[in-house]
Parts: sequence; structure tokens; C-alpha cells
Amino acid sequence: MDSKGPPSAERARSIVDFSVVALSFEGLLILNGTLSNQRVLHAACRAAASVAQLFTNNRWTLEEKAFVLLGFDPLVHVAEDDDAEPMIGLHPPHLETGIRREVLDHLVNINLDEERPRSPMYRELQKVIWQIPDVSCE
Repeated sequence: MDSKGPPSAERARSIVDFSVVALSFEGLLILNGTLSNQRVLHAACRAAASVAQLFTNNRWTLEEKAFVLLGFDPLVHVAEDDDAEPMIGLHPPHLETGIRREVLDHLVNINLDEERPRSPMYRELQKVIWQIPDVSCE
């Protein structure tokens, strides 16, 4: 990290994003029967762990902490049960949110009413990533 003080939430999120991408790539290599790069795994885990340590002694707002934590979502997201009440992180566009559906659909071309289904291979990739010794020990 930077020796000038703790990084901003945006910088920390970038570090988390790169760490998650590196772990996902290495996990895909393992799934495909290729040897993973231990240096990359170790560096990604060290970077993610250094960001995690910032939560205890940093002056980020709750929103900034949530922004950084959401970067870890690909590693920990599990499909919700049908019985459980889903948590709403962002409300869909309507009159009270200040954004029109047409504008949002044009900008991002997604349907906010339903979550994209995760494939069984996605869950398998998560399992592989968490079985990597550097990931589970950090």
C-alpha cells in the first residue's frame, strides 16, 4: 500500500477488485487442470488481507466500507433460498428514486427486477478458490 497513509475507499476497492480477479483467474486455471501461479495467489491474498485490516482503524464512512466490502461478493455470494427475504441493496428505478427506468435500461441494458442466475460452475469455482491454501489461511 501507500506509505502516505491509508488509501481511499476507491483505491481499496480497486485493490480488492484486482485481488478477486486474480483469484478467480487462478481458480479457473485449477478447474481446467492447469497449475496455478503461487506467486499470484499469494500476492492477491496479501493485498486483500491488507485491505481487510483497514476496516478496524480507518475513518471510512459506512457507505465507503460497504463499497469496499461489495468487492468481495464474487468470492462469497451464495444463491438465496426461496424462503428467505432477499436483502435489497439498490431499489429499482421508480418515481421516488429519482431515475427513470428508460434511462437506466438505456445506460446499462439490464433488468433490475430479477437477479442473474449463477451457474453451477460458478459455485464450483468458488469452492476451488476457497480450497487454495493461501486463500483459506489468510
